Amino acid sequence: MSVTPTVNSDLGSFYLVPDYAVRVGDSFDITLVHTLGKFKATRGDRFLFERREHRWIAPQFNDPDAPNYVTAQASSGARLALSATPRNYSAYTDTPTFAIVVEVTDGELNAGDTLTVTIHNPEVGQPVEMSTVAFPTTVKFFLRREIDGQACYAQDTADLSIIAGPTDHLSIHLPGGVQAGQEFTAHIDARDDFDNIAASHYATIEVDTGDEQLLQAEMSKGRLALSATADQPGIYYITARDLYTGQQAVSNPMRVCEPDELKVYFGDIHGKVFFSGGTCDVDQYYHYARDVARLDFSAITGVSELFRHSCTGYRDARPPLTDTNWADLQRAARHYTVDDEFAAFLAFEWQSDWKAELIPDDFTHIQAAGDRSYGDRNVYYLNDDEPFFRPFDEQSNTAQKLFDCLCGKDALVIPHHSSAPEDFGGVGLKGVDWADRDDELMRLVEIYSKWGCSEYSGCPRKLSDHSEGRFVQDALAMGHRLGLIGSSDTHLSIPGGPGVEGGKALRYYRGGYACVYSPRLTRRDLFEGLRSRRCYATTGVRILLDFYLNESPMGTELAMEPMAERNLDIYVAGTAPIESVEIVRNGRTVHTQVGNATPLLEVQWTDASDMREYAFEAPARAPFVYYYIRVIQHDWEMAWSSPVWVDWA
Repeated sequence: MSVTPTVNSDLGSFYLVPDYAVRVGDSFDITLVHTLGKFKATRGDRFLFERREHRWIAPQFNDPDAPNYVTAQASSGARLALSATPRNYSAYTDTPTFAIVVEVTDGELNAGDTLTVTIHNPEVGQPVEMSTVAFPTTVKFFLRREIDGQACYAQDTADLSIIAGPTDHLSIHLPGGVQAGQEFTAHIDARDDFDNIAASHYATIEVDTGDEQLLQAEMSKGRLALSATADQPGIYYITARDLYTGQQAVSNPMRVCEPDELKVYFGDIHGKVFFSGGTCDVDQYYHYARDVARLDFSAITGVSELFRHSCTGYRDARPPLTDTNWADLQRAARHYTVDDEFAAFLAFEWQSDWKAELIPDDFTHIQAAGDRSYGDRNVYYLNDDEPFFRPFDEQSNTAQKLFDCLCGKDALVIPHHSSAPEDFGGVGLKGVDWADRDDELMRLVEIYSKWGCSEYSGCPRKLSDHSEGRFVQDALAMGHRLGLIGSSDTHLSIPGGPGVEGGKALRYYRGGYACVYSPRLTRRDLFEGLRSRRCYATTGVRILLDFYLNESPMGTELAMEPMAERNLDIYVAGTAPIESVEIVRNGRTVHTQVGNATPLLEVQWTDASDMREYAFEAPARAPFVYYYIRVIQHDWEMAWSSPVWVDWA
């Protein structure tokens, strides 16, 4: 049995060059230098240069002209062989780990000799991955050796400090809604090319709130927070200009509401951290969501089981979401939830995407169910003391068993990338079999994420591949009553961040937003807004969208006579001029209102047709019609409302 490694100060020193902070976008080589201490190295001895937690460098040893080419040199002239371990080879840590392995094949290294490993032109597997943490961060390397059969680490770590790049643009974030006369905060930030906050930026900012008098305020460390009030209901934008650089920005729209009106809150509730395929820890994730992306709410979807060789599953039968990891998510949901400031939801991702031939033989802990997989679904809790369930435990290895486990709990089950096919990404079914349903738990679907859109076959921003019959419109036609949200599924741990994920051959879309109408920014109110489907999706921009049918809001189920008039009222305030607002009825666009070159558009439309001509029928339901709204801006950013359903009375 392996023994947990200890720190051994006699191994010698270990450090990294450059020993200064690098900025986003810098070109540099990484050189790891180890000076041997008490223990020499002879033929067959190995040095493991570990890097944990960041899915960053994928070393290669064959092409000097390609990124991440690794070389090693011993000052003694000893011959060396280079290789890399698989990800998560180590049973010693609860974080993703792999190592560059340097083995002595001839000669030896003695005390005082140096071993130098250089990673040339380092490039992450997903561009700018190391640079998308918008707060100061450090990538740590560890040196490990086996001494007398005992694994041990050098006392020093080799630390690469990364800071934001130079200012590229300004951003302004306003709340989605405030009550008239209520004080609110406008956040004006200087950001680099990847939307990190440029902490080195100091400036005088001129702010135009629409009043006659311009305001001036000093920005410090890339941030400026201004308190303000607005007394008259309506839609407001503000603009800001850097008096030194001339850079300008326009805010997202903000609705100043009447006392009884609900307000819109923006969130991203689908993302990963270290132990489930991300790049940072739980606290860094929520700091980014709250303090960098300026979200109102967020969630970490800890993946409850992964076993594929290429993913963050463990090779020693330990799933990535351990009891310790889950306790950390519970702690964070409690800690970061502060009423009227920010809400964090406890959540996990139930990934039943296995293919039998891909299950490793040594994964005897997996209790696969039947002859099919059930796709990917996220589970969200109102409370932070709930359990998680794995898709390969006997009690929860089918969708129906998962629903049974959640029965009676304040929980929501939300499928994502529903139209993904078999073999999406080389694994089993990642989409959704709509035959698996529970109308109390499965009240929403993530229509859009960084993977693309699952609205209908041929839709804009579609997934790179798809499977017919698994689109959102297919589910609605089957009688599912699903509200629509967006989120990111960020694997870079940047909830609400820019669309920077992907490799050279695959560029993901910008992640989406879940936009919720709620009386207050509390976890309970937001959860009820989601459960009641009083919510909509966007492609990661803060569009304001509201939709009523006969004065009933999105998410409502109505009963009407087939010939009764349906009066639709739509209100849009965009982040760019509106290209069009489209009314979708039972999967078909039945009315399009072209924009007027401004970000504001109101649409009123009456449907007086006979519902019997096109109503859908589904088991255990009266014939029905659904309506939802699709918004397209000039910049091709989009929004989708949740539907309103009309059943025959």
